[in-house]
Amino acid sequence: MTGSLPWRSVQYGDHDYRLLVDGNPVESDPDVGIQGTVDLAAPDLAVIAEQVESRMTALPGQASYLVLSRSQSAELDLMGPFPPGAQDRLLAALRGSAAFREVYANADLTVFQLIGGRRIT
Repeated sequence: MTGSLPWRSVQYGDHDYRLLVDGNPVESDPDVGIQGTVDLAAPDLAVIAEQVESRMTALPGQASYLVLSRSQSAELDLMGPFPPGAQDRLLAALRGSAAFREVYANADLTVFQLIGGRRIT
């Protein structure tokens, strides 16, 4: 979600990392594509899920995962650009979307896999 992912520098050439919140202007369009920033303050949780799905497009044969951690939540709460609790809204949006499956969760980390969604052709 943000750059706070401890293992991001390990085998970095083997993975395509995209940030949901990357400093670009926040998009209100549900289709932000791979370059947009997800609007975690959007009033409709379905729009948030659609934006995440759009941002996570993958090449054919590739899987796409979203890692959300407690440290990322703290970074968002402290640094913005959204009000505190933005990651909680994101979790609710993804858990309510048929396009995502929660594949791992503990007190510090939740991992979602994009199971529906778009593919880059």
